[in-house]
Amino acid sequence: MSRNKKSKYILGKCKTGALTVVLMFGVSAGFAQALFQGLNFPVNSRSWGMGAATSSVNNDGSGMQFNPATISMTANCWQINYTSFVADISSSTGYVTTSAPFGGNIAVMSHLLNYGSFTERDSEGNETGDYSANDFDLTVAYGRKMTRRFSLGASSTYARSVIGSLSADALLGSFGVMYYDRESTLSIGAGYHHFGVVLSGFNDVKEKTPATIVFGISKKLAHLPMIISADVYRTNKEKVVGKVGGEFVFGGRYFLRWGTSTRRFDLLGRQTFTNFLAASSVGAGMIWRTFRFDLAVVSLGDAGTISSLSISQQLPDGSKK
Repeated sequence: MSRNKKSKYILGKCKTGALTVVLMFGVSAGFAQALFQGLNFPVNSRSWGMGAATSSVNNDGSGMQFNPATISMTANCWQINYTSFVADISSSTGYVTTSAPFGGNIAVMSHLLNYGSFTERDSEGNETGDYSANDFDLTVAYGRKMTRRFSLGASSTYARSVIGSLSADALLGSFGVMYYDRESTLSIGAGYHHFGVVLSGFNDVKEKTPATIVFGISKKLAHLPMIISADVYRTNKEKVVGKVGGEFVFGGRYFLRWGTSTRRFDLLGRQTFTNFLAASSVGAGMIWRTFRFDLAVVSLGDAGTISSLSISQQLPDGSKK
């Protein structure tokens, strides 16, 4: 099933406005099609709060979705995340990172994007029953420091998209590289993520996989307690998209975050103050003992907001740095 046919199938029978916004924002987050939207979004509130500009950010798995090399410097931990979109659309993510016995770090992550339950109607508008739609993916990632400053990473993802009785499956891969200099705190990352093959498509029509190349840079500022990061990538329509975000760190355990994207112009409608903030985000976090709590809010302009909450815990022997 083509992207247009899939969109008509959903939008013709679902909550049109809500789902349109989610699909639009998913595309703006880093991909170019409606298939496997669960792959489009950040994995935790820290990444949401920083505008998803995390392909060169390490420490907690924020960049895992876009550059698996970032987990080479992630402490052993577990994390769960819940994100609420408009209407009753939501996503749940959980991952665990641990030291590999042969060196480096391994991460396992599962993600479910649930569009909810909908009433199906025939061409005359008569109700014919209910159905659900969701995207699920399971990822295994590995990252390792190859030298003092360079790290490599790779991941494999099984993705499944379901709309009622229809489904599509794909096996995808990602790889990335990261440079991090501890003295200057400069970090540079690059990833080629979610390339691979569609094993089965809607109505046996196989779409292209949502492969994207992303480049990112981040640095802790010398005269401010802030990390600033930026990502850039090109869509399949040859449009260059930029994302930028920041994280203020206070006392090593309190955090304030912000982010925005050039995709905000794609979400603009009427010229209102709310629409001016479209695709912009704010977030906060704190560390309490071995636990970390993070939250973020992302503006969709007049369409509403996305809210995200993450809870994580650092495990023993988690840091080798």
